[in-house]
Amino acid sequence: MDLDGQSKLIAVVAIFGGIGGFLAWLLMATTGGKLFANWNWYASVPTAILFGAAAAGIGVYVLANTDMTDRGRGLFFALLCGIFFKPVILAGYGFVVGAVSQSQAQSSASNVNSASSTLASALSSPQPTQVTTEVQKTTDAVTALVQRVAAVPDSELRQKLDNSSAAAINNIAAAAPAAPQASVDSLAKIGDAAKNTGNTRVTLNILAALKRIETEAKDPKTVTAASHAAETLRTQ
Repeated sequence: MDLDGQSKLIAVVAIFGGIGGFLAWLLMATTGGKLFANWNWYASVPTAILFGAAAAGIGVYVLANTDMTDRGRGLFFALLCGIFFKPVILAGYGFVVGAVSQSQAQSSASNVNSASSTLASALSSPQPTQVTTEVQKTTDAVTALVQRVAAVPDSELRQKLDNSSAAAINNIAAAAPAAPQASVDSLAKIGDAAKNTGNTRVTLNILAALKRIETEAKDPKTVTAASHAAETLRTQ
């Protein structure tokens, strides 16, 4: 279909949605209700038509990605979207929020991978100050990712993003011999974020990393700190 034909079809979809919006107002009016509380009809009718048209576009082209080669089915669906414009618009809002959250989380995952890689390089010739700095940078990146993953609707993508966090968490734990306090504090910080967002996978990764430090550390203070951090996370 050429651009002109596509534009005309979009206009027809919007018209059917607008008709649906009007029918929604009419249904409420004839049953003694109001589509918009405390609004007069001359404000409610054009608003319902406008929202119906918008809902038709959202439902047909965004949420359902309807095959418009079957015009009858597609236009009837546009009419229904217009009638039920409130839930359709809310669903469209949720779709956009989810898409934005997904994009932000993927950007955060790139930051995590970069910071984790830099930390891994620093561990090959450990200098405590440099390692501590890289641990803190990696922690900030992982914490931001964990907080954003909670809003990602795609479960498969969430798991991939959690895998990025897990790899970074392992590197933070590996930094404990060079920067013990920074590593324990960082894992506790990420654990708090995971617990607060209900991220069980990352929480378990944090507990495993703290257990690793507790088992492998030779300094009693580090062992105690790791054990305390793990216990605090469990009891939150």
